[in-house]
Amino acid sequence: MREFWDFWKTLLPVPLWCLLGGGTIGWAAWPHAITLSILLLLALPMVGVWYNRLLLATGYFLAASDGIVHGSVQFFGIGTSLYVGLAFWVISSLVLAAPYALPGRWLILAPLLDVVLPIGMFGWASPLLGIFAWGEFATIYLSIVWVLWVNLWATPGLKAGWTLWPMTMVMVAFSLPGYLTTPAATPPTGWVGVHTSYGLLNGYGVNEIVRDEHLEQRVMHRLQDPHTKVVVLPEAVAGMWYAGTAQLWQPVIKWTKSHHQAVLLGVEYPIGKGYEDTILRIQGGATKVLPDDIAVPVSMWHPWSPGGAVDHLNGTETGTVLGQKVNYLVCYDQLLAWPGLHLLWNEMVTGRKPTVLIGVANDWWTKGTDVAANQRASLHAWGRLLGAPVVSAVNG
Repeated sequence: MREFWDFWKTLLPVPLWCLLGGGTIGWAAWPHAITLSILLLLALPMVGVWYNRLLLATGYFLAASDGIVHGSVQFFGIGTSLYVGLAFWVISSLVLAAPYALPGRWLILAPLLDVVLPIGMFGWASPLLGIFAWGEFATIYLSIVWVLWVNLWATPGLKAGWTLWPMTMVMVAFSLPGYLTTPAATPPTGWVGVHTSYGLLNGYGVNEIVRDEHLEQRVMHRLQDPHTKVVVLPEAVAGMWYAGTAQLWQPVIKWTKSHHQAVLLGVEYPIGKGYEDTILRIQGGATKVLPDDIAVPVSMWHPWSPGGAVDHLNGTETGTVLGQKVNYLVCYDQLLAWPGLHLLWNEMVTGRKPTVLIGVANDWWTKGTDVAANQRASLHAWGRLLGAPVVSAVNG
């Protein structure tokens, strides 16, 4: 075995192999096979010194989040330099990789430090999501494997680390067929996600009013189907919830007063000088705001000024729709682990599983990138862990 490693070290320095190896894992895992991200956790204790672990993790996050480069340019608009996207991409990857440089047994905490605040505000592509995607039982087992794995490699003597390989391989061999053959949970009958292709939702001119009227009529058409119970619409698709917006949606609000149906509408709800990026529940002839947890830092959330989106960093995205408990994740929250951990904690405390996991997004700016696919992969990973079917609605 030593001769094998010595041969490859003659071709490239070990740090460069670590950067390339991490990049390969990140590229293979996200977005199409995120369960493979456990390979990063298995490899980390094996590469030795702290800078090798840092490079391994950096390569992983760079490859998993490369869509940030092009996506940032589209999000911030024409005139935005490509260097802005490159800076976001590299800096965020280095920040997320930093905890994996922790020495010895402290490495056990690295995946957690990546997902809790403050780093958790940028905690996309977490290898923990790759673990969660295996389901409840495998998540418990793999978490134990991770703790034992780091402890064994922190024990003097290389042989200690190899003793866990057979256990891990057996676990994967038994879990993989079940993971591949177990179908995703089916959403309840009558829960409908409506996708739109409006592009950038901006402005309040005549075209936007016509668009909103068409959307409202589309929703009414859905509600007139007796089999429809809940209609889910994309994030921010109705724009700011001003008095005029509320008036336009009055037919839907009045309809729900006399029918056992509900609409979950993506709106920006004015609050003070800013707004909340929310799902507006329309039910029983009334509306209720279901706010998101974390708005996109810098572009939506401006901690240095009173304007922009309001964050609820310790909120729990859960609510009740037609008497059923629902969990929801709004756009950016789907990419992170922190909001999902709140949902998991809520389930553990209350003992109530959600009927459905709602995912709404406004992904017009992700065209040509894999950001939206990463978002879907994360959302469905949470659905598997929470044991809840997923209903999504996306504007592209």
